[in-house]
Amino acid sequence: MTREDQDFARSQKSMIGQTMREYGGRFLFELIQNGYDAQPPDAAPSSARS
Repeated sequence: MTREDQDFARSQKSMIGQTMREYGGRFLFELIQNGYDAQPPDAAPSSARS
């Protein structure tokens, strides 16, 4: 492994740790929000779909 690879790996590890701290306790809410945001604007609520 080169020095550049090690620096990249450390950077990625740091970024993942920061993201985990920011999303701690919000994972489920973020997941629901992402699903809602992925719906087309004209989509009917899921209870109205057949």
